Amino acid sequence: MFRVHPELRGQIVDWYVATLAMTPGRVPVSSEAPHLPPEVQILDLIDQPGGTAKVGRTLEEARRSNPTANLFPEAVVNIIGYEHLQSGDKQRAIEIFKLNAAAYPHSPNVYDSLSDAFLAEGQKDLARQDARRALELLPSDTADPEERRRGIKASAEQKLKQLGAKPE
Repeated sequence: MFRVHPELRGQIVDWYVATLAMTPGRVPVSSEAPHLPPEVQILDLIDQPGGTAKVGRTLEEARRSNPTANLFPEAVVNIIGYEHLQSGDKQRAIEIFKLNAAAYPHSPNVYDSLSDAFLAEGQKDLARQDARRALELLPSDTADPEERRRGIKASAEQKLKQLGAKPE
């Protein structure tokens, strides 16, 4: 975690010192609103009603000047999507997974996750399409370790089998 987000180490230490070491048993009162890093603000917005559309527009704007810009980590947004899916909020899960696919269009995992959400929603054609897309992207996936790629492959193939389609 700290290799990807080195700033967290200092933030955690500062919180520990202020909250536990300097004022045990009570939290220091601040008149200022806490400063949240932009990435945390984006993640918070994603989880708000209408937030995925706002973040999608922000991503589009950022990519106008930097085509490879990313505003949030794929894995964290995937977790948020699955939290919504597991709580029964299938439509929000689909919105979140679609946003993740827009941000990471070459990731087989985002399409496998989107396929899970479409399957849960009963949208079998879209579930099949995204499971196939995940399998298509796997050979060029260099970001994920081999074990993870095998898991994505097994998941996508299982969905295709369940949907009565053969993996291509």
